Amino acid sequence: MVGHILDNFLPNHIAGIEIYVLNLCKKNPKCNIVIITGKKRNQYEFEGVKVFVIEEDRNIFNELMDIVRLEHIKTLHYHLLEKGQLYKEQTLIELKKKNLKLVFTFHLVQYYCATLRFKQNNLRNCNVIANTNTCAQCYFETFYKPKYPRFARNYSFLKKFQLFTEVKNHFDSSTHMAKSTLNKFDIIGKLFDELITINPDFYEKLNAHSHIKNKLKLISPDFAEIKKKEIRLNSIKLIFLGRIESSKGIDNLIDFAKKMNNENIEIDLYGQIYDQKYSIEYFNSYSKSSKTKLNYKGTLAPFEVIEVMRNYDYLIHPSQIAEMTPLVIKESFSIGLPVIGNDVFGINTYVLNGINGWLLDFNNMKNCVDFFNELLLGKKILGNYQAQDV
Repeated sequence: MVGHILDNFLPNHIAGIEIYVLNLCKKNPKCNIVIITGKKRNQYEFEGVKVFVIEEDRNIFNELMDIVRLEHIKTLHYHLLEKGQLYKEQTLIELKKKNLKLVFTFHLVQYYCATLRFKQNNLRNCNVIANTNTCAQCYFETFYKPKYPRFARNYSFLKKFQLFTEVKNHFDSSTHMAKSTLNKFDIIGKLFDELITINPDFYEKLNAHSHIKNKLKLISPDFAEIKKKEIRLNSIKLIFLGRIESSKGIDNLIDFAKKMNNENIEIDLYGQIYDQKYSIEYFNSYSKSSKTKLNYKGTLAPFEVIEVMRNYDYLIHPSQIAEMTPLVIKESFSIGLPVIGNDVFGINTYVLNGINGWLLDFNNMKNCVDFFNELLLGKKILGNYQAQDV
C-alpha cells in the first residue's frame, strides 16, 4: 500500500499535482490512498480514491502512523515538501526509523532552482550543478540587478559596494534564497529512498549530482501523438487552464488582450483564483477596454476538462516560471489541440515550434501581437495541421 502525501486534494483544490496523483491512484485504488493535512480529522472518497485528512498539530506524527498501521502502508510517496510538521526533516527521519520506504516526485522546480526559471543569470538555459555561490549570483542577477541604474549593473562592481545597506540586503537575500532552496534539495536527496522526475531534461540535471544518481527514476509522461486537426482562420478562440496568478502569466495575457485589440481573438480562462487582485469584475473591466475579450469562466472538474477543450482552437500557456510537465499540455495534445506557450523550461520540452504548437516570448508583447496577426492571416501553419477558412 502506498500513501501519497500532499497538502491539498480534490475537490477542494484543483491543480496539476492533484490531478496527477488522482490518476496515479485510480490505476489501482486498492493499493493507493491520499493523505493530506487540514483543520480537522476527516476521511472521504473522491472518484473511488480514499482520502485521509489529518490535523496539523503536535500529534500529527501519531495520526499519520495510525493511518499507516490501519491501511498497512509500506511506502509514503511525497509530492511536495512544504511547511508544516509532516514535511519537517525530523519527521522524515522518524518515518525512516519505522522502516517505511520514502519516495519523492519532483513536480515543482522550487526544490532545485530558487528563481523558478532555470535561466542562468536570467539570460540562458542553466547548465550548472546547483551550488550556493552560483545560485545566489543567479538570484541576484535575476531579481535585484534590474533595480540598479544601467551603469551600476555589474555584479562584481556591486559586490564591492555592500557597505551600502540596500545593496548588502539584496546580496544577503539572494544568498538566503539559494541556501534555503538547496537545503530542501539536500534533505530530499539525503532522506528519500527513491526520487522520481517526470521531465527528461530535469532528469539530466539531477543525474549530474553523483550523490543521488542511484535513487533517480524517470517516468516520462505518455504524450499522445498529435493528431491532424483543422484550424480556423480569421477567428481564434484561446483557452487558458491553470491557476489564476501572475506567475502563470495572467498579467501577460491581460497586456496581450489590450495590445492585440482584435475582435477576432477571444481568450477564456479557467482555474482557481490564487491572487485576490483578480476577479470576474477585474477581467470584465479589461474586456470593455479592448476588442480582444478576456473572459474568466471559473473552475472545471477533472472530467470536464477534455470536453471543454474541444471548443477551442489553441491552448495558451504563458507561464512565467519553469514547469516540470504541464498536465494541461498532455491533455491538450491528447485531443489534437495545439499549444501556444511561453518559451520556458518544461513547456519547451514538449511544445515543438511549428510542429505541435509555437513557443513565444510573452514578455515581448510586440512580437506576440505580430505572431497572432500572422496566425489570423493563415501565415502560421503547423506541420501536422491544416487551416480552414470560416
